[in-house]
Amino acid sequence: MGKSIWIILATLLLAVCAPSAHADIISTFDASGTFGDGSALTGTITIDTSNGLVTATDLFVGSPGNVGPFTSFVQSLPSGQTAIDTTGAGGSELFLMLGAGSLVGYSGSDLCSTTEACTVFGAFSFYAEGGMLVSALSSGDLTEAGTGVNTPEPPSMFLLIAGLLGLAGALRHKPLDGRLRRCA
Repeated sequence: MGKSIWIILATLLLAVCAPSAHADIISTFDASGTFGDGSALTGTITIDTSNGLVTATDLFVGSPGNVGPFTSFVQSLPSGQTAIDTTGAGGSELFLMLGAGSLVGYSGSDLCSTTEACTVFGAFSFYAEGGMLVSALSSGDLTEAGTGVNTPEPPSMFLLIAGLLGLAGALRHKPLDGRLRRCA
């Protein structure tokens, strides 16, 4: 068999054995809740539910707390539950605990509160200012704002196969060196 046949067979083998690309599913969740001091939790949290990562937060704690927006965040998994620790202006902090251990395939849930305590040492969500606890969340939840948006990945395998087929075609033809010398 010629070189080009082997290259084509290798290309087909790569195409069959390569993992298929997947699309990320980005979902936005509305956050709502009430704190013990009467402050209201509002805003959104954006989660990539295909890999379980929080991608953005835009949260507020309304009157009487009036702190926010909380846009900087750190996501962690203490004892198998998801925690989202957000910070805002002036050292304010909003700590949200979700009962869900993983956010892969997440579709919304109650937030851990004083009435819906999580299993991690009875943990609950709260907000603080200057490092001091101001109020614990009495009740709250995350509900999906709409259907997730699929973010397609580039068809890299198609590009690889097209490049290899082009290379196979180029190897099949004779070099042009001899033809160029005759024309010159």
